[in-house]
Amino acid sequence: MWWALVVWDEHPSPGPMVGAAVAGVATFLCWPVWIGPLLVVLAALALLHGELPLVTRPQQLAIPAIPIAAIAAIHGSRHVGGFRMAGTGGFAIWPTVGVLGWWFIGLAAAGFLFCLAGRRTRPSRCSWPPSRCRRPPLFGTAHSSGAAAPYLSLKMFYLAVYPLMVGAALMIAAGWRAAAGALRLSEARTARLAWVVAGAVAIAVARPLVARPRPRPIVSQPALEAAEYARARMPPACIDYLVVDGYTAYWLHLAVFGQPRALGPRDGR
Repeated sequence: MWWALVVWDEHPSPGPMVGAAVAGVATFLCWPVWIGPLLVVLAALALLHGELPLVTRPQQLAIPAIPIAAIAAIHGSRHVGGFRMAGTGGFAIWPTVGVLGWWFIGLAAAGFLFCLAGRRTRPSRCSWPPSRCRRPPLFGTAHSSGAAAPYLSLKMFYLAVYPLMVGAALMIAAGWRAAAGALRLSEARTARLAWVVAGAVAIAVARPLVARPRPRPIVSQPALEAAEYARARMPPACIDYLVVDGYTAYWLHLAVFGQPRALGPRDGR
C-alpha cells in the first residue's frame, strides 16, 4: 500500500489508488493497527498536492478509503472481541540498542534527516509521524489493562523500520551519484561498481546467516500429525495435551485446533 502511495505521489491518477485499495484491504485483514498510519499518509499526500482540483482529491481518496472502511465494518461486526487486542499483552522484541545495532540507528537517523528535504522523499517523511503518534495511545491502553508488555505499541515501532531504511537507501544512492560525478565516472562504470559493492555487501550479510543453525519449528511435524489425528476423531474442546514449550501450546490451541485466543477466566492457564 505504501508503494502505491509513493507511485500516486509521483503521478496522481486513479490507477495507483486502486492498488492502494487492494493492498489496504489486505493490510487491514493482516494487521489492522498498521492501516491507520497509512491512511494518514494518504490524506497528507492529498493535501500536499495543491495543483490538483479540490474535487479530484476527495474522489481519488475515496477509491482506497471506501473499500477499506467497508471491510473494516464487516470484519469488526463479526469479530467484536478482536478490539480487545488493543489492551492485550504478548511477546514482542523491545527495540533496544542491542537489538537494532548502532549501524541501524546511525543509518536511520541520517536517512530521516535526508528525507526532510526533497520532493521525492515526501511519502517517507509523511509516514514517520503517524506511526509514532499511534504508539502512546496503544501503550496507555495496554498499561491500563495490566498487560505485562505493550504488545501493539511495540509492533507499531517496526512499521517505522521500512521508511527509515528507505530513507537511508535514498541517502546512500544520492551520495553514490555525487561521488561518481565528482570522480567523473561514466554511467556504465558507475553501474558496474555499484553491482560490485552490492555483491560484496550481500556476501557479508549472507555469510553469518548461512552459518547460523536453522531454527526449530514451534510445532514439530510429529506434534502436528498427532494433533491432526486427534482433531479428525473428536471435537477440539475434548482434546487436552501437554507440551514443553508454551509457544507450541499456543499455536496448537490457536492455529491447529482453531480455538479462540481469549478464553475469559481460563485465559493464560
